[in-house]
Amino acid sequence: AQVAVIEALSECSPRGAVQLLGPETLGVAEIILESGSEAQRARWLPAIGRGEVIPALARAISDPGVEAVADDARGRVVAAEDGQGLEVEIDIPDMQVGLCGQATLILVPLMLSDPDNLLQGPGAAGTTLMLLPAATPGVTLNADQPKASADPASGRLAVRGLRLPMRMVINEQAGCGHGAMQLQNGVAAGRQGLSVLASAAAAARTLLERASVFSRLATINHIPLARTPAAQEALARAARDVYVMDSMSRVLSAAVDVGEKPAVSSTLATMLAADRLSAVARTDAILTSGRGPLDAHLGLDYGRWVQRALAATMPGRPAAVLEGGTLLFRQGLVLTHPWLSEAIAAGRMEGASQRLDAFAPVFGGYMRHIGQVKARALFKNITLGLIGDDPSVGIANYWFGQLTRASTNLSLLVDVALLFGDEDEARVELRNRHFAETLATLLALAMVLKRFEDDGRPNEDEALLELCLRDGMVTVNSGLRAIVSELPSRLLRFGMATIVFPLGDRSRPGTDAQQLEVEKLVTRPSNTRKRLLARRGTSDSALERNDLLALAVETEAAWLRLNTLSEVAPEARLEVAVEEGLLTHQEAERVRIRMARLAGFVR
Repeated sequence: AQVAVIEALSECSPRGAVQLLGPETLGVAEIILESGSEAQRARWLPAIGRGEVIPALARAISDPGVEAVADDARGRVVAAEDGQGLEVEIDIPDMQVGLCGQATLILVPLMLSDPDNLLQGPGAAGTTLMLLPAATPGVTLNADQPKASADPASGRLAVRGLRLPMRMVINEQAGCGHGAMQLQNGVAAGRQGLSVLASAAAAARTLLERASVFSRLATINHIPLARTPAAQEALARAARDVYVMDSMSRVLSAAVDVGEKPAVSSTLATMLAADRLSAVARTDAILTSGRGPLDAHLGLDYGRWVQRALAATMPGRPAAVLEGGTLLFRQGLVLTHPWLSEAIAAGRMEGASQRLDAFAPVFGGYMRHIGQVKARALFKNITLGLIGDDPSVGIANYWFGQLTRASTNLSLLVDVALLFGDEDEARVELRNRHFAETLATLLALAMVLKRFEDDGRPNEDEALLELCLRDGMVTVNSGLRAIVSELPSRLLRFGMATIVFPLGDRSRPGTDAQQLEVEKLVTRPSNTRKRLLARRGTSDSALERNDLLALAVETEAAWLRLNTLSEVAPEARLEVAVEEGLLTHQEAERVRIRMARLAGFVR
């Protein structure tokens, strides 16, 4: 339901969708829902749902991560001036806030102290989350860009000596000192990533929908733009991006609906969606740059609007998204690795002999684990992933084997990087970035394959699936090569390159023939096109746009005959064509209807 709402709103206003349903707004609402008191949920959630309250999250200037608390963002528990209850006195010299100028409620993480020991019972000193109404006297908000701009701006928050009642702390007094856990609970469900995915998918879908219609009409009218290699490639890649992002959105939203909390997958998907939005903007530029003969503004600037809105709504993005992805990659690695968490636990034991006794079996198990992964990776790479226990059939069987092979290589490189370590912190962070990007792409490709299976493995979609998987595997293998190149020693790099690429890198991007086949699928009425442009809900305007393509194809022959009258004024061609027998009255009427509907569509 959330995805459907975001997609519907994104069609009308991508900036509004990202602003009102973006990660920061949803994140604050999620924290109130998961950790707030009953009174706080009753007061704030309905108002946020109606759009009467727009929340935002304050962050440290130096660290835009979701858990960042500014070093000088302080709160102190004091007695209320009227002697009834407790208050929190806040001092915040400088913090960053998204949606500055639009936000009416700011969630502020701060370090709470209790010098007078007033917190008797629930609550303690430590990281604490507070709700701060933006209109409160004493709150200073300064936007980083001119207020007249139509885009939501990031800005700075400063507060000096402001006193707020204890009921403004998330979960009131019982929530004091539990802010870090509340932040984790708020992002654990992974819903925030769904909003970025839905907006990105809607941007790519809208671009593909409009561009495919105009490309088809341009072809019918013999306008060269539609047949340029750049336009054909752009349309094929737009279809690919829609298929990938919509597949991720479907799988992740289904996971949340059944009670899973795919926070790591959601963050990695957000990182990938931000990159795909850049691709949508580039595709937009390609398809609009040569539209001269059409002499109309096609409205294909959707991707750029979403990109600008995302940049303003999420301060520090895409850098912060990337940092969040690498951070969650490291955290997830510790939680899910079969031996790493036990090794860390052994290292924390008191006494050298106890640590040695606890670590010895862990080290032996770890070495056996690496040996098994190495043997599995070498077998998969020598056989090119063609031998294995693959549950699918047909083209999906081959790609299932390739994904298994790539994930085995990634697991091996993770273990090797952990075992040998590296003193160069910059190289470690760069390698972690490659790990996160490669894992995100692998997750996306797995979700694409699942979407193809769930759709019943339609033969028409095989060309699109092939294009997605081919281009994705090029990215994955590029990431694996980058990880190998960042290993600490030359001998280690040579050994890992031999295991991971014993026969060389055999991945190749989608061919021109495959791109042309996909371009034909999305510029003509087809089941593939219907599935790509299908939304969670169907509106009258969507039906109108889809019907426009069918009407264009229906009158193609009539339109070609009409173009033979090149010496006749355009406004008189229909009448002359009927008089000369080139068109029947019915055909002329259909062409007239199409021209009128096309003019309305352009407007």
